[in-house]
Amino acid sequence: MSVIYIGADQGLLNSFFSEWRLKGPSHRLPYTYNTASSALYTYIAALKRFMGDVKIVHFIGQQKPWNLLGSKDPQLGAALEMEFLKTWFSIFSSSVLPTLHPEYAEILRKQMPAAVSDADRQRAWEEGIVDYTGRDSWENIQKRLEETINGEKINYEANHPQHEKQQQQQQRKKCATKQCGFKQTT
Repeated sequence: MSVIYIGADQGLLNSFFSEWRLKGPSHRLPYTYNTASSALYTYIAALKRFMGDVKIVHFIGQQKPWNLLGSKDPQLGAALEMEFLKTWFSIFSSSVLPTLHPEYAEILRKQMPAAVSDADRQRAWEEGIVDYTGRDSWENIQKRLEETINGEKINYEANHPQHEKQQQQQQRKKCATKQCGFKQTT
């Protein structure tokens, strides 16, 4: 059987798994291991159902996260793509950057796109793509309701892991200069 190499990653996969069409559904990857980042190529109902279980995202076309590094005005696309890109950059920041040479990591960190805007978050919410474990979690919604009722201002980014890490570093600095209120034992 001859294999047609279409190119890129999909062509490479097809060259290794050339008989996937003939072997039936039991030989295909489950949806959560083969999710497309673009709404044009994915089944939206399945995505909404399995969004929390997605393991592998295929960034189709030009919209690759690594192509956005250094972009002055990245075009994040639809809410679906935005959520996957945001997750990619979060994993990249927490798991890849720390393993790189510090100077190179700092260059890449400066090239990363800015945080997702409130308008992008609103659009994602309206399209049914909700960050259930982050800013759109029930806990944060409840805090927002309390803020509105009590007239308070709450920092929602304080629940973000990066913010927690910064707070821990500041606490260590205070303790190193004996300004934290804890006695250091020797």
